[in-house]
Amino acid sequence: MALYHKHRPQSFSSIIGQDHIIQTITNQIITQATAHAYLFSGPRGVGKTTTARLLAKAINCPRIAPDSAEPDNESPEAKEITQGRSIDVIEIDAASHTGVDNVRENIIENAQFKPTTLAYKVFIIDEVHMLSTSAFNALLKTLEEPPSHIVFILATTELHKIPDTIISRCQRFSFSHISQDAMKKYLKSVAKEEGITIDETVLGHIIAKSDGCVRDAINTLEQAMATGEKHITAESTSFLLPESTSSQSAEFISAISENSIQNALTILQNIYSSGINLTHFTDEVIRQLRNVLISHLGKTGNTGAITQNNNQDFTTLLQKNSMEIIGIIDILIKRKNQIKASPLPQLPLEIAVFEICANNTQATKESASFTPTQTKKEAKRKETLKPVQESTVDEHEKSEEIHHEHTTKSTNTEIISHDEVLKKWQSVIESLTSLSPSLVSLLRTAELIKTEQNVITISVEFPFHKDKLLETKTVQQIQTALLDIFSSPLTLNIVVNEKDSSNSSSSEIDELAETFGGEVV
Repeated sequence: MALYHKHRPQSFSSIIGQDHIIQTITNQIITQATAHAYLFSGPRGVGKTTTARLLAKAINCPRIAPDSAEPDNESPEAKEITQGRSIDVIEIDAASHTGVDNVRENIIENAQFKPTTLAYKVFIIDEVHMLSTSAFNALLKTLEEPPSHIVFILATTELHKIPDTIISRCQRFSFSHISQDAMKKYLKSVAKEEGITIDETVLGHIIAKSDGCVRDAINTLEQAMATGEKHITAESTSFLLPESTSSQSAEFISAISENSIQNALTILQNIYSSGINLTHFTDEVIRQLRNVLISHLGKTGNTGAITQNNNQDFTTLLQKNSMEIIGIIDILIKRKNQIKASPLPQLPLEIAVFEICANNTQATKESASFTPTQTKKEAKRKETLKPVQESTVDEHEKSEEIHHEHTTKSTNTEIISHDEVLKKWQSVIESLTSLSPSLVSLLRTAELIKTEQNVITISVEFPFHKDKLLETKTVQQIQTALLDIFSSPLTLNIVVNEKDSSNSSSSEIDELAETFGGEVV
């Protein structure tokens, strides 16, 4: 018998990590207030089917104590259910019975008959999300008006695929991943019952590999036991469990934190050459970065935050703010998803190294700028963000000019040439992309006329373009972008060029007059 089946819980108290669900269900059993339909959702291997079978035994056990919810596993009814021989407890795999005909034959028609030996006929439908739409519709009628002797227990790993009409007619319970502490305690008890001992390191690897799934953890433990040794060590399970990359990932994190591109690339090459899965390695790096991020909040415990021994490896990283660490994690997650499709598996991570180190360099420069020099720059920014006023227009000019109020420049303000403005104007526009796409489109249609005394004159085609550029928020965005790009306060002089449109209109009117023999008055 498989180890997982051998150690499958046979009582509610033996189920681990789902106390919030077990408490509710056992109270319903004690008070005889069980529902006609349940929906168990959650990850695989966390106890959904086991709980369903225990519930089926509990509501059908004639020897259950009045103040207890635990079934008597020695009763004939409980033994039949445990051994899978009861004809009144029907387990259906929805993945292989997806059609409406299967549902009608195995469930709907069968539900009309009373149980043969038990008090309730129980239908346990596993992976219920695999049913077709028509099958769900057929099942819905029975769930709406169920016979008194029927109990449905639906189990799924993908709750979002279940129709709302089905969910609303069931009592829903959400199963969660099993915590590391609960998993460790459980695996130790299983190992003890099997008469073996296991290294803490191996135990940690099994728990990490299982990702909160008890069934996977038990299966891995069973494979480790197949070596025949009474004491399971890391050496004896090296064929089964991937080599720990904790030390290499710590070295890699330290390298990218210190902008040591060469060291980071060397570590990646060594990892790849040794045959370690790069995806698993990236997962370990992300996990350790997540721990560092949590340590910024001063939290420990079950979060897996770094210990004092690890802090020395991440001295530089711990000096970064949370957003910088989040940026590193984002880059790694994005590049990790490219590893499988890359012709060179290590290439996405190598690109990630360059991206992270480039961001670190930029952050260092920005941090260094927060000095008295930065204070001067902020002062310049405040000057340029003053309200804008329109200047008067020469009545002899055919284009209307809108002059922004230009603050008096200090003697040390750098004068920006028109050539430099032309060279960097595209960068100004691109810096506004995330703030206002419409503003970017407007500036792309504008024409740079001249730059004099740090006043940039641009020409726009229509008056409503001018109105948009004169909005306070728009002025602030543009002038902030100008200051960031040129490191010197600049202002805009906006020219509304109506000459072309006026000439065009006049020519069209003259053409119409000539065509129809009219006269313009």
